[in-house]
Amino acid sequence: SAKARIVAVGVFDGVKRTLSVPVDTQVEVPVIEKFTAQILAITGDVLQLMDMRDYKTIEVSTKYVEEEAKGRLAPGAEVEVWQILDRYKITRVK
Repeated sequence: SAKARIVAVGVFDGVKRTLSVPVDTQVEVPVIEKFTAQILAITGDVLQLMDMRDYKTIEVSTKYVEEEAKGRLAPGAEVEVWQILDRYKITRVK
């Protein structure tokens, strides 16, 4: 039978993972929800964000911020946030 070789890169850790399975295998794919948030405060290595959709407050570690966005973080700035399951990642500053 035919096999498919899939190479995936982790969103949070950047590690490549390889999966080799038959082509008719069902594979689970996480849903990535993207939204805009405003930075309320930066304390140490934690960002406090306000979700612009429903105004709830969330906290995200600075280790989950893309490298090119780290220098532009400031209170009041709007950022694009990816939510994958119950984890958050800041991808860019708007």
